[in-house]
Amino acid sequence: MSLVELMIAMVIGLVVVGAVLAAYLGSGASSRHSQALAQITEDATVALNLMRSHLAQAGYSRPVAFNGGKIVPAYTGPSLFGCNSGFADLSKPIEQLSCGAGSQHAFAVAYEADSSNSVLGGSPRVPLDCIGNGLGVYRHHAGRAQLRPGREQCSGP
Repeated sequence: MSLVELMIAMVIGLVVVGAVLAAYLGSGASSRHSQALAQITEDATVALNLMRSHLAQAGYSRPVAFNGGKIVPAYTGPSLFGCNSGFADLSKPIEQLSCGAGSQHAFAVAYEADSSNSVLGGSPRVPLDCIGNGLGVYRHHAGRAQLRPGREQCSGP
């Protein structure tokens, strides 16, 4: 075997090794991309399920009386408020919320939390708000959520 033949064989070998290495690196990048996409999908599913759960309960309150053919609920205040620009002050009750100047979307939901419509925790077992704070049985809950790129911010009353 001559030197020229040896050099040609080495070049062909390097091309094959380079192709295998490129395929390996490409599959690693594809795997990372697939994992990131799966994480985004899971995060979106959790956020949408939380939003669906809170929006479905908007205005819920146990009946306390029956007056003139109508059910009188314990809570009669506003049940839903939303902004395309976030809230000016997230700590205010739903009746006093106002829109801010941000770029994130936000909504507030008010309903009466009880043992049948909430996650229970603590001792004694009481309904929890969206961030895990105990509310007490039959306590009005106004959950607020702001959607921001990469995370959902959730706060209780």
